[in-house]
Amino acid sequence: TGGLKQVDINGTTVCGVNSSDKLYCKDNLTGSDWKEVSSGDAGGLKQVSISGGNLYGVNKDNNIYYENIGYTQENYFEIEDELKISNKDLFKINNEWFNKY
Repeated sequence: TGGLKQVDINGTTVCGVNSSDKLYCKDNLTGSDWKEVSSGDAGGLKQVSISGGNLYGVNKDNNIYYENIGYTQENYFEIEDELKISNKDLFKINNEWFNKY
């Protein structure tokens, strides 16, 4: 994996991205069986989040992508906005800030 700069966990699924914006995932919390996963049309992801069986990611241009079947299908869809995350609870889509709560 080359050292992950950002990681997200949902249940026993763990995904993260390294300094080259390559995506890696695994299906357990303790093993070392990371698998490199293509980020499809996103061209690399600088940040990822797993929720409800979906993988969401942001690329270097702050474009948002999601994969709605699971992280192995490589079929990403772009969401037509830009995302910037201050922390896990505070984020900005285009120029509007949102609080998770």
